[in-house]
Amino acid sequence: MDNNDRAIGTQVVRPPVEAIQEFKVLTNLYGADLGRTGGGVISLVSKSGTNGLHGSLFEFLRNSAVDAKNFFDPPGPTPPFKQNQFGASLGGPLRRDRTFFFGDFEGIRLRQAQTFTSIVPTAAMKAGNFAGVAAIFDPVTHTRFANDVIPEGRMDPPGGRLARLYPNPNTVTANGTPAFVFNPVKSQREDDFDVRVDHRVSDGSSFFTRYSFNDANTFLPSQLPPVGDIDVGGDPFAWSGSSLQRSQGLQLNYVRSFGPSFLGEFRAGYVRYAVNSLIPNWDKAVSSQLGIPGANYDQNSSGLVTTGVAGFRGLGDSRFIPIIQFDNTFQEMADFSYTRSRHSLKMGADVRRRQLNLYQSDSPRGQFDFWDANRSPAQTSTWRCPEPETSRRAGSTPR
Repeated sequence: MDNNDRAIGTQVVRPPVEAIQEFKVLTNLYGADLGRTGGGVISLVSKSGTNGLHGSLFEFLRNSAVDAKNFFDPPGPTPPFKQNQFGASLGGPLRRDRTFFFGDFEGIRLRQAQTFTSIVPTAAMKAGNFAGVAAIFDPVTHTRFANDVIPEGRMDPPGGRLARLYPNPNTVTANGTPAFVFNPVKSQREDDFDVRVDHRVSDGSSFFTRYSFNDANTFLPSQLPPVGDIDVGGDPFAWSGSSLQRSQGLQLNYVRSFGPSFLGEFRAGYVRYAVNSLIPNWDKAVSSQLGIPGANYDQNSSGLVTTGVAGFRGLGDSRFIPIIQFDNTFQEMADFSYTRSRHSLKMGADVRRRQLNLYQSDSPRGQFDFWDANRSPAQTSTWRCPEPETSRRAGSTPR
């Protein structure tokens, strides 16, 4: 049965190791019944019960108590890392020699500190004071501001509020650049299980059904600390926020022998993949609160506008989130195999019906980019204050 998501090409159901009886990796010369692939094919067979009662119990543990410290971590205790991967399986007879069951469960619990080192402006820079850092020029008169300090009246209020979202530096890099080291925690909770029932109808026919379920809830932190109830964000291309991914798969399989040379197999299946990835500032009109009009016009464009400042860590929610996806695949198959002497013939039909609903937008809340035309702001350079709107030449496109 097909186990692929057609939107981004990932697998839908991810069975635990204890659920797998065997697997094959095919790289060429696929049978016609596999189809629809230009790369490798990974084929899995799930476990079934037997006349004997068998089970397993396991846990794998990783802990920061026995880990070395990350080279970039700040002084002090080792940031936390706790990972538990545990599960169990059980299989046996429901009716000896006739009906069998098999079930398994696997859970993952993860809390792992992330280390982000970000170049950030100093408190003086956020107030418009660049004395000793860079030469700042008036974009209208092209004369240098006195003492390289931008007058308070020339600073745009929303821009000032954005700048104040940056934390003050808590360290410096090897070349003396002010920076901020942040150790937020990534968390993940995953629960997976499978249930399979096999039944031998007669000596020449058998049937099984399998249901699989995966539920993964992940939170990826931002690169900068929050300010009040506002998540400041960071790298606009990084994925931060919460993501719930739920996968389900149902399969029915019936095999019947119509004689010593003729075998038929009939299969039906359904897989569903649901994704709900949201930004940390979901359903908050953060940009509007800061005085930026037109950025938050509905729920899908909620959050903090993506802002890139050359030489510094960015601000704002990730560009490509939210992702809201529902993917259904219905499949019916019939295969017939005929053997005569040294020859064999296989034929069949495979019908698949797909339903895909996907919402994703690039920068739904807008994007601002600011840079110096000459050199990186992280270096001592000539900086120019952003030109007022009224002084832009007609036809220019601000960014």
